Amino acid sequence: MCIKHVAAAPEGIKCTARARLEQITDGRKLHFTVEVTSDDGRTIGVGTHERRIIEVHGRADRSVRRPG
Repeated sequence: MCIKHVAAAPEGIKCTARARLEQITDGRKLHFTVEVTSDDGRTIGVGTHERRIIEVHGRADRSVRRPG
């Protein structure tokens, strides 16, 4: 996650982080934009985040059959 702090928030104020899926590349790479806002509506952080979808079905089967 890459988030830039753009404003201060007073101690104890409620903050909300939101991520929005913007793009899917190669059917498995997810690109998000991220925004953090304070309870009074000010933006205090903005950024991006990337995740990848991995197939675990084959990996889980092999780990179960492993001797030991």
